[in-house]
Amino acid sequence: MLISVDDVIGANILSLHMTSRIGTVRDLIINPNNLEVIALVVDRLRRSDEIVLPVASVREFSKMGLIIDSEDEFVGAGDVVKIAEIIKLDFQLKNLNVRTNSGKKLGYVKDFLLSTNDFAIERLIVHRPMLFSLSDAEFYIARSQIIKVTNRNLIVEDLAEKNTEEEDFIPNFVNPFRQQSAPAQNQNPDAKDIE
Repeated sequence: MLISVDDVIGANILSLHMTSRIGTVRDLIINPNNLEVIALVVDRLRRSDEIVLPVASVREFSKMGLIIDSEDEFVGAGDVVKIAEIIKLDFQLKNLNVRTNSGKKLGYVKDFLLSTNDFAIERLIVHRPMLFSLSDAEFYIARSQIIKVTNRNLIVEDLAEKNTEEEDFIPNFVNPFRQQSAPAQNQNPDAKDIE
């Protein structure tokens, strides 16, 4: 199932062990190398220390919130090396400029959709610049169209290249409903048919 990032931020974190709410999600930690959420920044009840929840510890995402086994799943922000390295990158996907590989600016990332199975980012919602937003203010970009991610830009396949490839397509079938033209007659009037 795909969910919006807004459904995750602010969601309750529920413990099976305590059968109650033990915190809420404050932010996502996104690995820019593969566009997957690797951990969630947590606001824990009655505690102010900086803690995170690795997404591997999430058993299920439901309407009630994220379900985990217990508070023991929480780790300090610097305790897991891989998570600490991603936190240092300070990568934010929202508001990142979206450009084609030919350099054309398409807009910026307004929102994105995650898979509840593995917390991979599957679709981006891109807000167009004001001049181009008269017909469609927003559009989706699939994960498969993303070529490269930098600190300032998200590079996607050039849509113009896709359109030219489609225009070059020549069908290799005969339409039985189209009237067929008569075979070409011999153009030389002096030529005689050979039997």
